[in-house]
Amino acid sequence: MNKNDPAFPYVSGHYEPKSGMPILDYFAGQALIGLLASGVYCVSSAERVAKNAYTLAEAMVKERRMNVV
Repeated sequence: MNKNDPAFPYVSGHYEPKSGMPILDYFAGQALIGLLASGVYCVSSAERVAKNAYTLAEAMVKERRMNVV
């Protein structure tokens, strides 16, 4: 499991390990939704919010890597 693994590796009903959005970008997008919904970042720069989203995404990838059996 690494940050470049696809978030959705299935294509037409079969596993395709090189297809799809990188999981890091997927996690960052999900984190971004939460950060913006919290209202805390309404006065922050877009760059700061994006950086925080990717910081959270990196942490999620790291945690997932440690817990994948």
